[in-house]
Amino acid sequence: MKTILIVAVGMVLLAVLVVFVRYNMALRKAAKEKEEAARALPDDKVQCFSCGLVVAKEKALEKKGRYFCGVKRNDRNGNPIQTR
Repeated sequence: MKTILIVAVGMVLLAVLVVFVRYNMALRKAAKEKEEAARALPDDKVQCFSCGLVVAKEKALEKKGRYFCGVKRNDRNGNPIQTR
């Protein structure tokens, strides 16, 4: 009975480890792809850190080395949101 419990706990720990490693690899791959895409942009364009939108560098907001498109909600075409 004791060995069955030890094997079951070992299998659960192994499954958790596999999930953790795969998740970590997926995060690294996504970060690498985003970094490569940002390097492929022309010098006058930057990619928004939040949404990935490509905007002109002079129109982008910069904070701590990261660029943002400045769009808070619905409009991703660069048009200001109409508020009344």
